[in-house]
Amino acid sequence: MNIAEKIREIRKLKATADQPGYEWDDPMETRLVDLEFEVHEELEAAHVLMPALDDLPGWSLHPDWQDMSRLGLSQEDIQTVGDYVVDVWRDSFEKLDSIMNNGIGRATTEYREKAECEGFVFAEPDDLLSTVEEQGGRLFVVLRNVNGELARYVVVSASPDEADISDPWTWWRLRYYVEPEQGEEAAA
Repeated sequence: MNIAEKIREIRKLKATADQPGYEWDDPMETRLVDLEFEVHEELEAAHVLMPALDDLPGWSLHPDWQDMSRLGLSQEDIQTVGDYVVDVWRDSFEKLDSIMNNGIGRATTEYREKAECEGFVFAEPDDLLSTVEEQGGRLFVVLRNVNGELARYVVVSASPDEADISDPWTWWRLRYYVEPEQGEEAAA
């Protein structure tokens, strides 16, 4: 059974469970949980999903989530998977969209401020060479210019008291990232 067929079965099981008066039975609930887990694992393996930010349980959208050609499915099946991903990870989609559209600009501002505070010469990043990328289950904004990588910022979720639920811009923060030495943790 391919991933799209599993998604269709998930939808069918949920539609059955939503019928008035229907009561879950253990085999059906177990089947649903197993199918959802399999689908999520397959989506993670295909770089559609990645582990949730900040080591929270679950998944978030991968920056390359829209390239579903690697799933080897028909266009109809890709549409089924895409609809499922957007439906299930709507909040993650809004957050990733905010990071993709604003992360490089925000990181450039923070990098400029870091240069002023620490007294090093600010080198202007190139928006076309800078990226948002996943590495080791973490999301980074990487500033680059023609000379290479200038700075790397890890994306972290904002605390609930800092975030405005209606504004994805407030759902995340950047933290300057230093590649850890062997046996050391990253510096914040």
